[in-house]
Amino acid sequence: MNLEEIEQKTLSYLKQVSNPLVPLDRLARYLKQNGVLGDMTEAELLTFLHRHELFRVMEPPGLGDDPGMNSAMASLGLNTKPYVILDTRIPTKADVVVGLDEQLLRMAEALIAAAAEAKEKGEDARREKIERMLDRIKAARKHLKEVE
Repeated sequence: MNLEEIEQKTLSYLKQVSNPLVPLDRLARYLKQNGVLGDMTEAELLTFLHRHELFRVMEPPGLGDDPGMNSAMASLGLNTKPYVILDTRIPTKADVVVGLDEQLLRMAEALIAAAAEAKEKGEDARREKIERMLDRIKAARKHLKEVE
């Protein structure tokens, strides 16, 4: 295994991907497909990346080694492995706020449509629950504006 090759391929990959936050297993597959990973394991790659000044490794919050929690997260389609990001591509606070606000807006749009459907079907309890969620989204968006 050539650490310089791994470093260069990792740099070029993390510079060009559209989402700068890349799951470790995806990066490892890319490096293996390009013939630079050799017999290095994901754990060894993770150690290398943790020690490297150009990369940041981000662990999913609060999972630890709990297999039950990891499989529950995986069943929801959420990655339970660490992510890697190029240090120079870490978003600013303003970028994060804008991204979160956009996600909240999309969620609100979907919930508004669901509330209209519930109202149309006479499902008052469901509609009220959705409206409470919309109130929480409104409060979260207000809080985000204060964070800026």
